[in-house]
Amino acid sequence: MDFYHSELDRHLSYFDLKVDDVYPRQNFDADLKRYAKPALGMSFFVLNFSLRSPQEAPDLVMTNIDGTEQIPQFKMGALSDKTFETINERVEGVIESCFDFGYLTDVNRI
Repeated sequence: MDFYHSELDRHLSYFDLKVDDVYPRQNFDADLKRYAKPALGMSFFVLNFSLRSPQEAPDLVMTNIDGTEQIPQFKMGALSDKTFETINERVEGVIESCFDFGYLTDVNRI
C-alpha cells in the first residue's frame, strides 16, 4: 500500500498539492480497513466477468432483462474448467492478501 500512497503523492505534486493535506496516510489506511469487506465482495463479482475466456463472452448475453432470475451463465458451474481454476486462484489470492494486510482478521465474521 506504500506504493499506492506514494504514487498519489507524486501525482498530487504535479498540482502543487501535498498528500498529507489531501489524503493523509492515516485516512488511507483507515479507509482500506473500513471498505475491505465490501470491496472483497465486489471483487468476487468483478473477477467472475473479467477473468472469463473470450470464448465464454457470447454465453453472457442477458436473457432475463427484468432481473427476476439469476442468469445461468453467471453461476460458477457454467464456467470452463480452466476459467474456474483461474478465478479460484485469483479469489484465493485476494483473500490471502486481505489477511496479510490485516484487512480481514476473523474468518468467522466475514
